[in-house]
Amino acid sequence: MIIAPTRGLPGALPNQHLVLFNNTNNGKQTNHVVAVELDTIYNSEFNDINDNHVGIDINGLESERSASAGYYSQLNGKLTNLTLISGHPMQVWIEYDGMEKQMNVTIAPIDVDKPSRPLLTLSRDLSPILNSSMYIGFSSSTSNSYFASQYILIHKISVVCWFYHKFIKLAYRLQHSYFNSYLHLKLMKLTFFFKEVLGSYRQAEKKRKNEQLVV
Repeated sequence: MIIAPTRGLPGALPNQHLVLFNNTNNGKQTNHVVAVELDTIYNSEFNDINDNHVGIDINGLESERSASAGYYSQLNGKLTNLTLISGHPMQVWIEYDGMEKQMNVTIAPIDVDKPSRPLLTLSRDLSPILNSSMYIGFSSSTSNSYFASQYILIHKISVVCWFYHKFIKLAYRLQHSYFNSYLHLKLMKLTFFFKEVLGSYRQAEKKRKNEQLVV
């Protein structure tokens, strides 16, 4: 999964560069790119941990966080290994909490409920990296040694937190200016609405997790 400022990334190379970067711009802060990689090829130049890992990449191909592919079992809490190149369908959850400034990545087989413990956790404020307008998409690449296909079965994108924090910032700016007070009032009401939606969502998630623990 990729979050990028443009639909295409000019000059991006295939193979180990994952059609994201090239030798010149890899690692530069001006890229404004956040990606989650499911990597099945070991590249020592990017300090890969192995040839079967999940990584969080920011502006470059050397992962900020990475771990061997797997998921934590709901039954015993132990890490169960997964093989990304197995051909078996898998699920991936990518979540970012703007209030906590924390990004979680979780994977599991297609027939397993979402584990309560993520595989990767990165505590970092992404607001300096993400522009006000960004694109979300997918990219894939293989080496010259073998051929592989990747299929995206389903995907869901939730932007409740993003909307909430954008409205908070905009309402604050309007409050400290001589702009239309009526617009500011309406915007504050909409802000509180998104706050309630976010609170309801978190309560539902907490209830779901408690029910799983009881079962």
